[in-house]
Amino acid sequence: EYTEYGQLKFEGEYLNGNDDNEFFKNDSNENILKINYKIHSPGEMIRLVGSKFYENNKDKCKMVICFAVSDLLEFYESKNDESFLTVTLALSSKITDLSYMFSECSSLKSISNLYDLNINNITNISNMFYGCSSLDSLSDISNWKTNKITDMSHMFHGCSSLRSIPFISKWDTRNVTDMSYMFYGCSSLSSLDDISKWNTDKVNDISLIFYNCPLLSDSEKILNTFYQKNYILKEKEEMMMKEEEEKNKIENKEKIRLKNERNKKKEIIKIYEKTKFDILIDATHPFASHISQTAAEISENKKIPLIRFERPKFNFENINTENIYFVDNFIDAGLEIKKLKLDKTNILHFAGANTMKDILTSIDTKYFYPRILKSEESIKKCEELGVKKNHIIFMNGISTKKENMNLIKKYNAKVIITKESGNTGGIYEKISAANELNTKIILVNRPKISKLNEKNVANNLDEVVEKIKTVSKI
Repeated sequence: EYTEYGQLKFEGEYLNGNDDNEFFKNDSNENILKINYKIHSPGEMIRLVGSKFYENNKDKCKMVICFAVSDLLEFYESKNDESFLTVTLALSSKITDLSYMFSECSSLKSISNLYDLNINNITNISNMFYGCSSLDSLSDISNWKTNKITDMSHMFHGCSSLRSIPFISKWDTRNVTDMSYMFYGCSSLSSLDDISKWNTDKVNDISLIFYNCPLLSDSEKILNTFYQKNYILKEKEEMMMKEEEEKNKIENKEKIRLKNERNKKKEIIKIYEKTKFDILIDATHPFASHISQTAAEISENKKIPLIRFERPKFNFENINTENIYFVDNFIDAGLEIKKLKLDKTNILHFAGANTMKDILTSIDTKYFYPRILKSEESIKKCEELGVKKNHIIFMNGISTKKENMNLIKKYNAKVIITKESGNTGGIYEKISAANELNTKIILVNRPKISKLNEKNVANNLDEVVEKIKTVSKI
């Protein structure tokens, strides 16, 4: 928060450019870091630390997640295209996990005092600088005592501006088990300290460690050295490379699909202009509301009869709804869980991969267990949202009541999230299983489609045929 004089405000105390030592006077035994952030425009939101790290350690560090840059006179008067803001961070020595410390801090430019960062008791530095796309250099980190660290995966993943990573060849990696994706996407990285002598005896995963590092000439040499020490790593790396190539193909197809989606309305109108069809039938999924809305708007604008063919809604008449909480969207579903004070308990998500992002605006992934289709697209979404691999549940068709009960018991879930997808979507099996175990149910209602006449909705093929006949007579 900024005062009218542009001073940064920390927890009610003012900090100007000269008195940060006074502010941290009681933190002599703590880790003090000077962090430099890039500011591109007034009002820009800047993430100061990773949200997961902050949530787990907010009582152990003097820091805020983000703040608005506004009314900064020096920024407005600057002749440069961008300005920089330096922030001082005090970290408690009680912190034992630095994973996600600066994750997604895309404005992070540089950090001082890393040499003095005490990591003697740290076991996890995975995702520490994940997505720090503006970070272009690192200070000396050669003296880090890394002998207790077990996880270095994704540490520099996506640091696309980082040109060199020196002073790490002497790190003690005797206990590290995971180095996967460690330098993934460091597209500007041209200089890396020789890490070929690292101890990889316990490492079981180096998947895509140097993927998309085109300027790093030594990467193949380092990998070959690792392979000689542990041949299993080579087999896994080759397998992951093939999977990554397939994933990129799928991503390209997805980009094309999204582009087509944006042009869907124009395409349907063009088809109409060309063919002059008489009836428009919308048979999409009940929750594909964006397509149904487009169909309804085209029907109204072009005066084309619209028939909406959708699965029947679930009948709650003979169902015990005592444990059911109805909401209108997935953001509200997450908020309802917080309201019920169940956000710190295990949560089973039975509503598909596409809805997870909205839920996770309120829910921590460490309590989140999604059941999804075993597809590259769904797995990728879980990865992007930070859902742990061992939290993902793969499904094959509609689960029985017994199967749902087994999942609720296995993960000790206190709440499940589902959507009103009708009997064919397995809603009865989910509700009955949860009721049997006295588990709360957050149920998301079907989205309402404006400009859709309910009289034009058909729930089976016979009704569709009858409505076509009726429209045809008109």
